[in-house]
Amino acid sequence: MAKKNVEKKENEAVQERVEELYDKQDFIDNAKELGYERYIVVGALFDCDKDRLSKKELDNLVNKFLRK
Repeated sequence: MAKKNVEKKENEAVQERVEELYDKQDFIDNAKELGYERYIVVGALFDCDKDRLSKKELDNLVNKFLRK
């Protein structure tokens, strides 16, 4: 019984860590809805080699871009 509870908690923890990935173009197209100006998102993604990012990764790139 205890083993099942531990496995269930581990599965829930893994699911929480998995973030959905989106195409760069989706972020650019929806910049306003994400709270950014379009040109800021384009600038933040300029040197990014990845084609798909999570929202958290985009936020980090935007913050890094704005600090320059």
